[in-house]
Amino acid sequence: MKSLIENHRVIVCTGSGGVGKTTTSAALGIAAARLGKRVLVLTIDPARRLATSLGIDQCSDDTRVPGQQFAGELFAGMIDPARIFADYIERHSQTREAAQRLFDTVLYQQLSTTLSGSQEFTSLARLHQAATSGDYDLVILDTPPAAHAVDFLLAPEKLNAVFDSTIVSLFMGRSSGLGLAAAAWKQGVKMILGTLTFLTGSEFVRNFTDFFTAIDAIAPDIRRTNLQAQQLLLDPATAFVLIS
Repeated sequence: MKSLIENHRVIVCTGSGGVGKTTTSAALGIAAARLGKRVLVLTIDPARRLATSLGIDQCSDDTRVPGQQFAGELFAGMIDPARIFADYIERHSQTREAAQRLFDTVLYQQLSTTLSGSQEFTSLARLHQAATSGDYDLVILDTPPAAHAVDFLLAPEKLNAVFDSTIVSLFMGRSSGLGLAAAAWKQGVKMILGTLTFLTGSEFVRNFTDFFTAIDAIAPDIRRTNLQAQQLLLDPATAFVLIS
């Protein structure tokens, strides 16, 4: 464990739910602080067990763990996917009005937290920010619960695939180079939206199209962040601890 801590700048704790990832993450953080490291432990744990384990009432922002007497210093942070996703959109939208249009869509609240890979995306975005900030010698990530540890590693690729898919591209209005199939699909989309308008009213369809229009503007930044996250995961200074 000493070699693991001393030779890496990022440690990612992975595994399925209930196997002790949060406890292990906290223990590694304490061990690293005892070795003189300035350490941040991040968790997405909805039960806030990390906060309880370290004696912190609230740590949505990086919070210094109280009562420590280590050679180094230990901090903890709780990852709030909805908040991080909202902050991300505000930073990367061209204007505040553009960000607000996305926030106002009915689909945003649901998809920002349940879209496949979105929790992993926000965790990796937060990890990358902390690891490149220069504030810490070591950042430890307690990953979201997953059926398989590899799901976390593949999450950036899965999210990129969503924004690169032909179907989403057409809903976003990007049909160039897709040929006759695009024209046929666009006609089909018009028919579907027309039926939805009849069944659900124009407000639903407006929210639907507004969401795709707004998210399209930041899709390149999402892909860029995913690429940076993947590069961080592949960096030799990043280690993985599989808890089973």
